[in-house]
Amino acid sequence: MAYNEHIRNLVIMQTNSIKLARENCIKEYAADYDTPLDRNEPIYNETLKRIFCPPFFDEIACWPPQPANTTAVSPCPSYIQGFLKGTVYNIIFKRSK
Repeated sequence: MAYNEHIRNLVIMQTNSIKLARENCIKEYAADYDTPLDRNEPIYNETLKRIFCPPFFDEIACWPPQPANTTAVSPCPSYIQGFLKGTVYNIIFKRSK
């Protein structure tokens, strides 16, 4: 029974952490962009004359805006349970199209 309680608590903690990460992502980027952070609509940057993928929250990580046709790499968020710190698997990717 204690094991199931532990797992349930981990799931609750991770769910709450993901909600907080989404809120922080919105606070960081939403004011600067007209599109919600759950839609991946391209942005044309007039200054740079370049298309960018918008900031995006994929229910795991907050991705900053990035140039189209590039790949972003980020460490796995600390609030995701089960990733081994310091391993080759401790990175995530997002491809911008």
